[in-house]
Amino acid sequence: MNALSGYAAFSHRTKVTSILIYLWAVIFICDTVVNLAVSPITMKLLGGLVFGGYGPVAEFLSLDYYSLSHYEYWRLLTYGLGHTGILHLYFNIWAVHFIGKRVEKQAGGRLTFSVLFASYLINGCLFAGLYKPLISFSPSVGTFALFGMWLVYHVANKHRTNLSAQEKSAIIILLAVNLFGVDALFVHAVGFAVGAAAGLLHSAFMKGPSQKNRATPQ
Repeated sequence: MNALSGYAAFSHRTKVTSILIYLWAVIFICDTVVNLAVSPITMKLLGGLVFGGYGPVAEFLSLDYYSLSHYEYWRLLTYGLGHTGILHLYFNIWAVHFIGKRVEKQAGGRLTFSVLFASYLINGCLFAGLYKPLISFSPSVGTFALFGMWLVYHVANKHRTNLSAQEKSAIIILLAVNLFGVDALFVHAVGFAVGAAAGLLHSAFMKGPSQKNRATPQ
């Protein structure tokens, strides 16, 4: 009971990242169920569920230039909700659980939400313009934005961001599985840059008042 209540209290303090994880899981389950309903159960389909593939729900949420040219602007954000396989989903959830929740606890829910929103929107606009023939499912843009924030906090305030073995594993897995292909490098770099910039601004804002308070004579 104590462990469960502690986890519930921690999740209550990290609502944004918790909701993001739940959304990812629910949408993946819905996409899988619909895909199984409209497609025969074959080895190709099952392989797609594990190693990469998507169904009608994820396709409806995906990002591409052609859809945007037909005024389907919701895709600039919803492409960050679909995954192309259960491994893709698992690694993103793992990283957000161990890195994102730590970031939200330090940055707060509003800033965390704003950074996620900005990273998906900025990357969506850039990707649609630069990679017109491609379709994007890039939930890890947000994951890398959170990683960028965490890295800034870690450098600026190391004693509060010491990592456990699980968190170190999350970072290694995040980097190992998400940096294949020029387009992948691009979208993850955009997410990381947005998160790092937000972390730098937030750290500078928090550091300024604290230094001013220390300099004020009592």
